[in-house]
Amino acid sequence: MTKTKPDPVTRIQALARSFPALSGAPGVILPGIDPWDPDRLDAWAGEMVAHQAWGRRSAALFILSVWDNDQTWASGRFDPVWAMGKWADGDRAAFAAWAAAPWWSDGGNAVRRPRRDSREGRERFGRAGSGTKTP
Repeated sequence: MTKTKPDPVTRIQALARSFPALSGAPGVILPGIDPWDPDRLDAWAGEMVAHQAWGRRSAALFILSVWDNDQTWASGRFDPVWAMGKWADGDRAAFAAWAAAPWWSDGGNAVRRPRRDSREGRERFGRAGSGTKTP
């Protein structure tokens, strides 16, 4: 029996729906989540600043960072310390569930990134704590 990898879009949508801050009322289509449109979610997250909906914005920024952490999102960068202070218990639980078995999409190409303290990570990121790549 061959295991198939889950579709990255389906996976990111499920992750987004696990955050109460991003859950709409029944029948409400969440902007950028269903259907998946990271640019629309980015624009929506930017609008949350005007509404001072910091928990919703932080959840959207987290989802965008899982989708493509190398992308510069117009709405900002995800800050986990800030988010922990703004999220309700359900959002912190959703983040903790992801953190227990983290994965990244890289814009639709699901990958598992090397840890910084692994051999592959040291080759990619440089010596631990040095902030520079090794030649």
